[in-house]
Amino acid sequence: MQDALEQASFASLEADRQHNLRQLVLAVGRKVGGDVHEELRARGHHQICSSHTTVLANMALSGSSISETAERAGMTKQVLGRLARELDAAGYVNIEASANDARVRVLTFTEKGRQLMRESFDIMADLQNRYAGKIGKDRFDAFVKGAEALLAAR
Repeated sequence: MQDALEQASFASLEADRQHNLRQLVLAVGRKVGGDVHEELRARGHHQICSSHTTVLANMALSGSSISETAERAGMTKQVLGRLARELDAAGYVNIEASANDARVRVLTFTEKGRQLMRESFDIMADLQNRYAGKIGKDRFDAFVKGAEALLAAR
């Protein structure tokens, strides 16, 4: 009897979890990331995987260290370093020693990487318009403004 109650309670938690803010934000992030990745591949960026887009989205456009980028991306430095080496081999970024500290590795965009980022911004503008078309512009704008307000309220 106790097992049945625990299973019923756990099933209820699973149902509630689907409406949990964290789960919704993660699901939206996966959807947007997947849509961006699909569009980049359609534009010929076949070497880019979804993990690469996470790295690129968390790099400062002016360049940033592997440590800074890893922290922003929520990845370990080791994982980010491996992905950065893959992006370097594909010609999207350069990995160089910092001018201030040779132990620090800095990621900067190559011309190919800057072009990818320009395309990414175009893709995001198009996706945002598509998403607004699906749920309504007012609702989409309210979602974005709410997300911005929540982040600003730290």
